[in-house]
Amino acid sequence: MSRYRDEHLVYLMMLLRAEGRMSRRSISERIGIGEGSVRSALAHLVSEGMVETNRRGAALTKGGRGFLDGLGFTVVPMDSRGDIAMASVVVRGAADGLGDGIRHMFAAVKAGAEDVSLYRVDGGMVPVQAYAPDPEAAGIDLGAMGCTSDGDAVVVCGSGTAAEANLAAVAAGIGIRMTQQRCA
Repeated sequence: MSRYRDEHLVYLMMLLRAEGRMSRRSISERIGIGEGSVRSALAHLVSEGMVETNRRGAALTKGGRGFLDGLGFTVVPMDSRGDIAMASVVVRGAADGLGDGIRHMFAAVKAGAEDVSLYRVDGGMVPVQAYAPDPEAAGIDLGAMGCTSDGDAVVVCGSGTAAEANLAAVAAGIGIRMTQQRCA
């Protein structure tokens, strides 16, 4: 049985988009699962036409890029807060998928988040569920998130490692997008 979940697959694809061709070892180190699980995840993505592999590593296909474009996720780098690694994901046009945010917070915690905040963009960052209702207190720089616009959802997660924080933010983002699509 493989030890990867949907957020691993999406984050793996996002890494390939950002970094280009990567080795299994490099992927394993970045997403925090073993090389055997990476091999299984890559085999699944190859069978779906999202990734191609060869001796030099794995790379995203045109189909994989199209899938990510359809998700409408943007990963925004964040500085750590002390010993907490931070990650954020902007889900374009998905604020109506936030609801009260509880389900998405639980998804992030299940994926490894220690801190989770969800915001709706509406003339600024409006907290839906937040450990720090003030975005600036949470270390969120709206200027760095120049990619946000009204109607977006923003997930901010903190965890012990960058991989856990990124995976948690992606897990919540997947849930928000799926809820938003069901509501449409």
